[in-house]
Amino acid sequence: MTERCSSMRQDQAAANGQLHVLIVDDEVELTEALTDVLELNDVTVSVANSGEEALSLLQTHTFDCILMDIMMPGMNGVETMKRAKELAPGIIIMLMTAYSVDELIDEAKREGALAVLRKPLDIESLTAFLNQFKDHSSILLVDDDTALCQTLQEALTPRGYRTLIAKDAAEAITAASLGQYQVVLINQDMKNRHDVENLIAIRKLDPKVVFVLLNNGADEEHDVNSGVEPESLIALTKPFKLDAIVALLEQLRFRKLRMVLREQRIQEN
Repeated sequence: MTERCSSMRQDQAAANGQLHVLIVDDEVELTEALTDVLELNDVTVSVANSGEEALSLLQTHTFDCILMDIMMPGMNGVETMKRAKELAPGIIIMLMTAYSVDELIDEAKREGALAVLRKPLDIESLTAFLNQFKDHSSILLVDDDTALCQTLQEALTPRGYRTLIAKDAAEAITAASLGQYQVVLINQDMKNRHDVENLIAIRKLDPKVVFVLLNNGADEEHDVNSGVEPESLIALTKPFKLDAIVALLEQLRFRKLRMVLREQRIQEN
């Protein structure tokens, strides 16, 4: 019954473009209260009351992020996180605890937890963070190489990314005007003034966007007066490995989400 309900929630989240969060905690009252609050904020929620149950759900379902207690009977949150990352590489995981368990907290951070949150949770700040989460997992792929874009899309979707493909700059500008994107991955020539102007147009629509530029091996020089800041440009040279692109995008997402946590002043251990 639990699996069926989770499957229905996942289908609903996918259809509505909603964030799908897995809450893992043996405190049933807490999971019920969190579920009620998050669902009021248009977040789809599934619940597991143990690490083992969470891993079972991860074998058959896709989640955008996991919010999980550290101290649980049986498999603790850190061990569950390690195994969860094997099943869903790149998934964002936040742990939470009411206890001073320094060794587990340090291990969690080393193993790639986005944060270890203090209980009781600041629900208002948490929901504000989750409301921004979807934007920071959105990527605009701009290239007339349809096969490359589809390959990237297939690699990123299971990792919780929402991707949109645009075949040229005109489509990219239209897409950027309709929604926010963490990253615009684009095949553009920074020596071409028209291409630079297209980047500036996208930047005006979203000042925080990061551009990942694909080039053909020539040294790309950037005109610092073009209006696109050098720190917002990351160049990759063809041929490149898909794994390297995915790893770069995950680093960017992790960094951006850490910034959002600080902006929301979410209390961490």
